[in-house]
Amino acid sequence: MKMDEKRRELQKKYREEMKKQKNYKSYSIETIIVIAIVLLFIALNLIIDEF
Repeated sequence: MKMDEKRRELQKKYREEMKKQKNYKSYSIETIIVIAIVLLFIALNLIIDEF
């Protein structure tokens, strides 16, 4: 019985860590996209004054 409890505990911790990693990846991708849009906007403003 103790082994089953330990195994379940380990599986639970592993699942929580995997969720954290997935969330971190999605945040980093969103951040990169936002930075790219801002840089594109700044570049267009410098190149084209009317934009």
